[in-house]
Amino acid sequence: MYSFASARDLFETARGAALENARWRDRQEDMRSRTEHVGGTASNGGGGGGHDPNAASDSLMSFEEAHARMVEDNERLMDYATAVLYGRHMDGGLASLLDCEHADVVCFHWVMACTWDETARNMHRSVRWCRYAADVAFDTMDGIECDRIIDGVGIATI
Repeated sequence: MYSFASARDLFETARGAALENARWRDRQEDMRSRTEHVGGTASNGGGGGGHDPNAASDSLMSFEEAHARMVEDNERLMDYATAVLYGRHMDGGLASLLDCEHADVVCFHWVMACTWDETARNMHRSVRWCRYAADVAFDTMDGIECDRIIDGVGIATI
């Protein structure tokens, strides 16, 4: 489905997608609040003449339409990365090859775009342990290939 030079490349790209979607959601929320504010002002009769009361809503709709494809593509990539970690039906993936902790570290830091401190806190582990677990996870994934890991159990589909 996707082609990356390494598992780390896949997950770095997934992290970028997660951060991009988060920025988009923040901007969308800002635009929505401005739309609601403008709508509230206009309904109170406090608008100057010549201002289009629908401009903010139109701008939000254009923004959402322009970014819908990007968000869908990013979510599809993040779903693929999650499938590599846990399998298509949450019954395979890296978690079946190593354990859920290794998959969870990669998921928190790369797919969910948590910082290392947040990842360590979520894992109830040290940052050092999380970084080590991530290195082990990437070495394992690179040794097998991500597409084969998704459906694998035990030692994947070797």
